[in-house]
Amino acid sequence: LPPALLASKFDRVLQSQRIRTQSRLTITDREVGHIHYDSDGLCIYLLIASDAFPQRSAFAFLRAVRERLRTQGVVSEVEVDSARPHGLEAPGKRGLEVVSQAVMEFEKLEGGDRVGAVRLQV
Repeated sequence: LPPALLASKFDRVLQSQRIRTQSRLTITDREVGHIHYDSDGLCIYLLIASDAFPQRSAFAFLRAVRERLRTQGVVSEVEVDSARPHGLEAPGKRGLEVVSQAVMEFEKLEGGDRVGAVRLQV
C-alpha cells in the first residue's frame, strides 16, 4: 500500500472518537481491507490486514507485538510521554527488529495465517 494511503487511514483512526471509548476494534475499509487496533492505555497498536485474515489472529498478533515491545523496553511510559500528540514517529531500528521477530514467530504459531504487510503506529 502507498505510504500516503496508510498514513491517511492511520490518521483517521487516531483522530476518531471511537478510540476514546473502545480499546479494541476492527474497522472495515473498502480501500485497504480491515484496520484492527488495540490500545492498552499507553499506546495504540494498529494492523491493516486483508479481509481474509482472521480477526482473532489480528488481535493475537497485536497482543504479541505489544508484549514484545514492552518487555524489550522499546515502548515505555517515558518515551510515550515525550512523543508527538499523534504518536511516536518510528519505533526505530530496534523496534522494527522486535516487530519483525514477532511476525516470524507469529507465522510459525498460526500455521496457515500469514501476516502480509504490517504497519505499526505506536
